[in-house]
Amino acid sequence: MPVRAGRTLPAVSAEGRAAAVVAAVAVLWGSVGVVVREVELTAVALVSARIWIAAPAVGLFLRRRGPRTAWSWRPTPLLAVNGVVLALHWVSFIAALQRAPIGTVLLITYLAPVGIAAFAPMTLGEVVPTRTKVALAIAVAGIVLIAVPESGGADADGIGLAVVTGVLYVALALLNKRLTADMDGATLSLAQLLVAGVVLLPFALGSDWGAAGSDWPWLLAMGLVYTGFAFATYLTALEHLPATRAAVLLYLEPASAIVFGWVLLSESPTALTIVGGVLVLAAGVLAARAPASPELMPEVLDVPG
Repeated sequence: MPVRAGRTLPAVSAEGRAAAVVAAVAVLWGSVGVVVREVELTAVALVSARIWIAAPAVGLFLRRRGPRTAWSWRPTPLLAVNGVVLALHWVSFIAALQRAPIGTVLLITYLAPVGIAAFAPMTLGEVVPTRTKVALAIAVAGIVLIAVPESGGADADGIGLAVVTGVLYVALALLNKRLTADMDGATLSLAQLLVAGVVLLPFALGSDWGAAGSDWPWLLAMGLVYTGFAFATYLTALEHLPATRAAVLLYLEPASAIVFGWVLLSESPTALTIVGGVLVLAAGVLAARAPASPELMPEVLDVPG
């Protein structure tokens, strides 16, 4: 069929391209559990390697961005606590992925944005709208459906660690909200990595690294691709995308994790897991679209899984 002269396809907006990038990053992060299963190291050793590899990459990203994100920060007690929480968050997250189905772990962890909105009044003085309260109730019901059937089985430790990961995610995001009053998100992320790397150093030195030679390609992928590259790409996309829309798109991470676990790791989700997961995802979208969310979400979202 001939094409009419002068007819052109509609241009994709900057926001549309940014949305596609955030969606791709979310799906990439959803596959992190598959990489974790390929690495025969302890959670502490894996996270330490990830941080030590990622920090220079994030520093290079900051340098390439130019003067607007010039490196300037001073160590404070709150920043030190923030780095410790990041280290604990990632260690518990990796340990959970090593012990429980990756889709289940991500779904439980993604209860955190709802928890952040619920605790905002006590820690940040923000008003919680009715929509967020409803989202919290839905999310709790979803977590019960996901976790209770698994709590008596071999995955009980992983489920418990996933809950700890979600709680630490809430604490980390609220700390980030405080700290971004004095520094931009990219600089804060590098500061977090540096503090976390120092905190984990003595524990990493005492860890069993085994025959880590075969693991290094995966560790490089974790540090450079899943953390450094994905972080830089995601942060750049956020400049053209409303935080609320990005929050919704990031729920592709747990959704894709279920698919990756099912296809690549033979982790078939139960009917209750699927129903509970739908409730958690719906609660997250509801919380993200609540009126008070946009002010909080940018700091929440720069914590990659």
